[in-house]
Amino acid sequence: MESPNPENTPKMALPRFLAELIVKPKQAFTRLDQTGRPHFLWTAAAMLAVVWLAAIVTLPVTQREAAAGYETIMETGGNFSEEQRAVMEQSMEFSTNPLFLVGSQGIVETISWPILWLSAAGLLYLLSIAFGGQARFGSVLSMAVWATVPLIFGKLMLMIGTLASGATPQPGLSYLVSVDNIASITPAAAALSQILSRVTIFEIWYLVLIGIGIGVCAKVTRPKSAVITILYWLISLIPPVAMTVVSALIASATLG
Repeated sequence: MESPNPENTPKMALPRFLAELIVKPKQAFTRLDQTGRPHFLWTAAAMLAVVWLAAIVTLPVTQREAAAGYETIMETGGNFSEEQRAVMEQSMEFSTNPLFLVGSQGIVETISWPILWLSAAGLLYLLSIAFGGQARFGSVLSMAVWATVPLIFGKLMLMIGTLASGATPQPGLSYLVSVDNIASITPAAAALSQILSRVTIFEIWYLVLIGIGIGVCAKVTRPKSAVITILYWLISLIPPVAMTVVSALIASATLG
């Protein structure tokens, strides 16, 4: 069978492509692999816009929660000297500043998302090559960015939930790990909480798109694309879980 010619493949308008990505993702990724259109910068811009929007509209909640966190530390840290308490109070005043909260959240995610997209594309590309795939890095990168559309919806839902409840909801199934305060959490509980926080309908949808997309881009079978996706998910858990465990150890040593 003759392979489709990219030059003869019609470019798809953005709204239609998004609808196809939701309803017929394999067909959407096939068009994306052949034409590279619509450009993945549309998704990147949408993600960053939602990041900054969420940081701004949820500011009262994050400001209140930041202050409450410092108060908890002050109450549990009974061995703080007067000098240490003065430093903590100054730190609380700085950390609850609106400009700091909005700026830190927005800037951190603005920097981290491009890194995550590039690292995801690199990891998926290497895994696909290891399983005999024939992917082009550019196609894998474009697919990896477009696959985060469900995560954009997830951020919007989290923002709506925060505004509706007046508190930041615990993501995913992380609420199953009971933690009385930050000083009492063990490294194992912290790791489990981080893993469970990734178990959401949007994360599952994202992984499904990754599995379909890598199958199209790398020209591998469904079993191989499933294995690649599982390995990608497990490897991608390592950095956030490690950071959470280190934070729990530091908190336990400082406040325990």
